[in-house]
Amino acid sequence: MIASDQVLDLLQGSLPNRFLTIHRKSPFTADYVNGRIVVVTGSGYKTALSTNDFLKLISMVVELRVLVVSRYKKYFFNASYFLPVALYILDKVEGKNQYSFVIADEKTIIRRVSTQKKLSRHVAAMTTGIRKEIGTASLAPQLTYAEATPTIERDGTRKFTPIDVYFATNRKPLNSPEYFSSERNDSITYGRAVVTIPADRKGGKIKRPFEFFTIKMKERKDKHFTIERIDCQSEVQFFESVHSKSDGQKLLVFVHGYNVDFLGAVFKTAQIKYDFGITEEPVILFSWPSKGSVRGYAHDKESSLYSRDSLKEFLGKLSTLGYTEISVIAHSMGGFCLAEAIKAKIDGAFSFSRLVLASADIRLKDFRYNYLDSLKNNFHQVALYVSGTDTALRLSRSANMSVRVGDCSQEIAVYDGVDTVDMSYNKYQFFDLRIMAHSYFSDSDRVMDDLHGFIRNGIPANKRRLDKIDVPPLYYYRIKGVHS
Repeated sequence: MIASDQVLDLLQGSLPNRFLTIHRKSPFTADYVNGRIVVVTGSGYKTALSTNDFLKLISMVVELRVLVVSRYKKYFFNASYFLPVALYILDKVEGKNQYSFVIADEKTIIRRVSTQKKLSRHVAAMTTGIRKEIGTASLAPQLTYAEATPTIERDGTRKFTPIDVYFATNRKPLNSPEYFSSERNDSITYGRAVVTIPADRKGGKIKRPFEFFTIKMKERKDKHFTIERIDCQSEVQFFESVHSKSDGQKLLVFVHGYNVDFLGAVFKTAQIKYDFGITEEPVILFSWPSKGSVRGYAHDKESSLYSRDSLKEFLGKLSTLGYTEISVIAHSMGGFCLAEAIKAKIDGAFSFSRLVLASADIRLKDFRYNYLDSLKNNFHQVALYVSGTDTALRLSRSANMSVRVGDCSQEIAVYDGVDTVDMSYNKYQFFDLRIMAHSYFSDSDRVMDDLHGFIRNGIPANKRRLDKIDVPPLYYYRIKGVHS
C-alpha cells in the first residue's frame, strides 16, 4: 500500500539530476526544499508545489490513470513539470521502472515511448494494484479545485489571483468602464490597476466574457480576466510606489501593439507578469492611444508616431530610478513607437538591459538604416522575434507595400549584434495553429519560456534551446522542434 510517508522519504532522498516533460521532452530540475517541490527550467524559470498538493497530484494520477497533461492543468498550474516527478515517485514505490522516459542522464539519453495510448496503458497497469488497496486515493482528501490551488484569493466560491499592473498612458481619460479612450493626450497619466486572473486557465490565454453586439455575458473572476480596480496617481506617487514595490534590481516595461484598447493592454501586461512568475518586481505598461479596432490601422500608425515623445519622456524618468536592469518588450506597432522614441533621444543614450521587438511592424529598410544603431546603443542586448506566418504583418506588408521586420515570409532580418529568433511553424509544429498569428510571443508556453530566459535572466540565444541557422556571414535562431 502506498503511503504519504513513502512519498516524503523519496522526495527527501536523491531525486534524478534532470527530468523531462512527457510530450515535448523539455529538460528541468526538481528539488525538495522547505516542504515544496521546486522546479527550475533550462531558461531559469522557477515554479513550486507544496507537499500536500503534490500528494493530491499523485492521488489524481492514480484515480484518472491517464497521462494527458491538460487533464491535470485544470487543478495544478504547471502540471507539465510536476507530473513527471509524480510518475517517478510512483515508479519507485511500485519498483516497475515504467517511467524512466521522464528522466534524463547527463547526456540526455531518453527512452521514448511512442504513443499516448501506450503511455496511458503504462499508467493503468501500474496503478491498478494501488487503486485496489487505497480506493479513491487515500493519500489526500477527494480532490477539489479549491484544495488544489493554494496561492489564490477567494471571492465566495470563486478562485483567482490578483495581479498589480502599473501603467503610464497618453490616452485621454474617460468617465466610463473603459477608463481611457483612443484619443491622444498631450500629457502622461500614471496609475495602478489590479487585475484578477482565474487560476483555472491555460498559460498564455486571456479569457473574457462572450459578447455579441449589445449582448455581453456576466464577468466571473473564476473564469475571466477582470479589473478589480484602477487608481490614477500623480507622477510623484507613481514613481515612489514603483520604487517601493521592488528591490531596485529589475524592472520590465511592456509596450503594446496595434488594435489594442486600454483594458486589453492591461490584461495582456497582467498575463505576461503572471506567466513569467514575477511576484516581487513591478511590470509597467506604456499604453499609447490605439483605436482598438482592426479597421483602425491608419489611426494607430499615426498615434504610435505621435506617442514617441511621451514614451521617450517616460523612459527617461525610469532611467533615473537607479534600477540595475530595465528591460522592454515592444509588440507590433509598439515596436515602431519605441524605435522612434529611442531615435529621438539626442542627449545621450539610455543604459537599458534588454529589448525584445516581437512582430515588429517596422519597414525593414527603415529599421536597418534609421533605427538599428540607436537601439543597439541604448540596449545591451536586442532580440527580434519574427514569423513567416503572421497574418497581421502580411496585411501590413500589403498596405504599406514594404516588407516588415517581424515578417520573415520573404526576407528575414539578420544583423550583427542582434539575436533574431524565427517562430514560424510548418506541418510539424507542436503549437496550436491559432496562437501562431500576431501574438505568438505571449500565447505559447514554449515561446514564453524562451522569452523568460532572455528577458529575466539574460541568457543569450546560443545558450538557450534554439537551433542555429547559418546565413553567412551571420546567423539566426529557431526554437527546437518547430521545424523539420
